[in-house]
Amino acid sequence: MNPSAPAPMPPDHDVTHRDLWVKLTELSGKLDTMAAIMIERKEELSSLREDVSELYRRQGRTDNRLAQVVVLGLLLWGLLPIAATIWAARIAAPQVEIREEVER
Repeated sequence: MNPSAPAPMPPDHDVTHRDLWVKLTELSGKLDTMAAIMIERKEELSSLREDVSELYRRQGRTDNRLAQVVVLGLLLWGLLPIAATIWAARIAAPQVEIREEVER
């Protein structure tokens, strides 16, 4: 054996064109599968975004209604004692009847 001669490649490193084509075909199939999964994930993400937008819209509507109820409650809380005081004053006030004399 010549020490300067390259060592022969072991058999597991021998690669044929057929082996390359098989691996390339497998890789192509995997890439197609990954692309399909990514498209599916995009659709799911789009659906989730729509759902979240709908939830925020509902929450906003609920917040608006709650604010309306609070404002109405504050108005009643402020106006009810005033209305009760006026009503009580009318009941307690003597009623004077004015008669007009009819000429005969």
